Amino acid sequence: MIPLIILSLIPLGFRIAFKEPLKALLFGFFEDLAIASMQLSLLTLYKPLFLPLISILQITYIAKAFLYKKTNIQLNASHLRFLKTPRLFFDSAISLGFFKWLPFFIFVPLFTYCSLLFSFEKLSFINLLPFVLIGLCYKFTPANNHNFLLHLLLTLMVIPFSKKRLTHSTVPEELIPKCETFTKIDDEKYPLLKITEGFTGKKQFTYTKKSSLEKPNIVFIFLESFRAKNVGCLGAKKGVTPCFDALAKKGILFTQFYANGTSTESALWSTFFGIPQVFHKQGAIWETNYTNPNYEKHSLISLADILKKEGYANLLLDASSLALDKKGFFLKNHGFDHVIGKEELPPLFSHNSSSSWGIDDEHLFSFAVEKIKNHKTSPLFTSIFTISNHHPWKSPKNYNLKPFAEVSPPIYRNFLKTMHYTDKCLSDFVLNPLLKDSLFFIFGDHGMTMNERSNKIFGKRNLYEEGIHVPLLIYGDNIKKGKIISDLASQIDILPTVMDLLDIKGLNHSVGTSLTRKAFDKTLFFHEPPFLGNGFGIRKKEAKLIIENETSFLFDLHKDKKELKPLKDTQKTAALKKSIDEVSSCLSTVFHTNSFTYPVDKKGKSLTSFDGNESLIKDTDLEKLIKTSPYLEALNLSNCHLISDRGLQLISEHLPRLKSINCSYNLDITGEVLSTKKREWITANFKGCNRITDKGLNNISSLAPLLKNLSISCKSITNRGLNKSLLRLSSLTDLTLTDCNDLCDHSIKNLKNQTLNKLQIHEGVNFTDKMLSILANQPLYSLEISGASKITEKGFEAISHHRLNKLIFLETIVPNKAINSLKNLPLRALALSSCHELNKKSFEKLFLLDIELIVLKNCNPKLKTYISELIAERKTPQERFITFLRD
Repeated sequence: MIPLIILSLIPLGFRIAFKEPLKALLFGFFEDLAIASMQLSLLTLYKPLFLPLISILQITYIAKAFLYKKTNIQLNASHLRFLKTPRLFFDSAISLGFFKWLPFFIFVPLFTYCSLLFSFEKLSFINLLPFVLIGLCYKFTPANNHNFLLHLLLTLMVIPFSKKRLTHSTVPEELIPKCETFTKIDDEKYPLLKITEGFTGKKQFTYTKKSSLEKPNIVFIFLESFRAKNVGCLGAKKGVTPCFDALAKKGILFTQFYANGTSTESALWSTFFGIPQVFHKQGAIWETNYTNPNYEKHSLISLADILKKEGYANLLLDASSLALDKKGFFLKNHGFDHVIGKEELPPLFSHNSSSSWGIDDEHLFSFAVEKIKNHKTSPLFTSIFTISNHHPWKSPKNYNLKPFAEVSPPIYRNFLKTMHYTDKCLSDFVLNPLLKDSLFFIFGDHGMTMNERSNKIFGKRNLYEEGIHVPLLIYGDNIKKGKIISDLASQIDILPTVMDLLDIKGLNHSVGTSLTRKAFDKTLFFHEPPFLGNGFGIRKKEAKLIIENETSFLFDLHKDKKELKPLKDTQKTAALKKSIDEVSSCLSTVFHTNSFTYPVDKKGKSLTSFDGNESLIKDTDLEKLIKTSPYLEALNLSNCHLISDRGLQLISEHLPRLKSINCSYNLDITGEVLSTKKREWITANFKGCNRITDKGLNNISSLAPLLKNLSISCKSITNRGLNKSLLRLSSLTDLTLTDCNDLCDHSIKNLKNQTLNKLQIHEGVNFTDKMLSILANQPLYSLEISGASKITEKGFEAISHHRLNKLIFLETIVPNKAINSLKNLPLRALALSSCHELNKKSFEKLFLLDIELIVLKNCNPKLKTYISELIAERKTPQERFITFLRD
């Protein structure tokens, strides 16, 4: 009993000496009593196997004291993750003076082990001396949460049980994207999952593509610790970022942009997935991967996944090690084709590195230029993570720069120098001629505290402005005019911004809002991961709340930009805390139950889609597929000739989440037995299904009234049947009608109720100018008509006020005067046939139009001569791409 009291009272004495509050004294005493009991319990067992455990316990106390004294960070279970990659921390350890403490790390555990091993039976005060010395460590640690071992045990025991307690949580208002139209998939099973259909609201800036078909290279640059406080264009006066400031004059600069967390991993999650990495008081999946070994296989939809569907290849370059947190494996499992870390970079770069953390920025950017230059097969999405501006802030030896001599202390001076170095490397990269026409997103991964909060602690990350306020610059040659935007924004907003700029629609679980649109009353959330303190933050307008160690700090950033005077507004604090709790509850549920999107199979293959194109799949096979994959989102059964109406009926009844179905050229389908239970189909393709009847089309329109894209064979459909169904399909934006030989203008009379963007009518032999008059008020940008030989000059005049980018008239006689009707259209692609009447003068008008692609079919053989003469006379600004097709 006496040793137990001694072991408990010695640390308590240090607590009293340092005048800790009564509440902390009581809590600390019982905590000390618990750890003393644990140590003595192990000792009474007296087995040499247990002695190393006691020695390790001494090491944890010393490590905790060292870490808190040097960085103000409390050691906890989440730090175990860094034991896998200790070499990365070598330079930081030297800078913090770790090796001066090394004798203490070695002596105390060794003395404990030997004294207990050889003299346990004569337990005396000398045997307890190591435990007395451990009491000194309390001088350097906070009043609560001292016991690392207890924290570890609680983490390992509590988190698995907490997962079982997690239940469905509704999505709070703060996590619902603004300025976006979308369809939710399943609020209960996948609360964040949605299909983005478009973006709304006036644009704050535009990205002008050379053509509607252009897909620019996209480059994300995550700048290590690039905090807003030292950026010149955001108000800094030290001249640390002259290059970034110069770029900002020509790009879109966001002055109130924030990191959603205080680590690079948090920036990665927020940016690529559109959700905060962690928002749970028991830790993140990333931080607690030792309790969840399959965290890297979570069913997530990344921006890389989204862009891959748009034809992009995905490349990620990290100046640091990919071994940290198995980051490389995680990224390869979530859409990135090539992931390259410092281990894969050329050895020459490694030898020239100035820090153990990774490759100097100049070498990283140089390597990135070569990779982008050599990739020519598809548009490329490149993400670059720099590292030079990381603790301990060592600049390359060959980087000559005045050392900001007026700044003190030296560690802050070094920080500014490496930030200046990163800025110079950034400019050399972005302005490289080889990267012309790329679209850049340049932003800080997180901030960093220097001497704003303490003259003793440097390099601490927190949720104050210096820890999370970072710059964002969207830059590219096709952004014609620079602009400064002061809207509140954060890293989760980048994913929807890319989708908006490139006009991408589809499945995602982003909770961000497109930055191209003006959004009011946005709420920002911040989180500090467990290994950095596990704090929480929220900002609404100018009110900002920070919660650290269960203590709340409320600030009014309009009156107190430096966050020096916390407010005592209990009502406001309670409201903001409630918002944090609601968001935490929702995101915790999604994270710990892996409810981002549909599950994947053992091989990691997505079960959201099935491609049976040109296969011998039968109705019975569809039954099995539906049982094993009830969450199918897209189904391709094109040219599957063994599928009948029975199969189509099964699909309509048992796949409630289906959004896209392709049954083209399935000759036995009539659609007459389709279920009319409401489904949220967005795309349906029945091209070549010549047996689809009026009843079948009526069933389709009843089943899926929200259809946006419909392709259908009209061989067995009447004018009345088509007209009646179109009346019900009021959401159509893309319509393709094939085999229209028996239809006439009357069949599409109800298209007046739609807002069509694309229309194709094939074999429309009975359509006349009246059909084009019906389309006069439609917002068409693509029109394709074939076989409509009755269309005249009057019909061309009817479409002259459209905003058509693409116009195709095949098997239609084009009179000379029709060319005059095309001059007001913003055409990028034009295809005409049967142009026998057109003369040189008419074609001269045609070539004066800014058209990138012209296809001429079955036309006057003299046209080639006319075109050559026009080009020779230089009456067109450039040679057009002209294709001649003859029967």
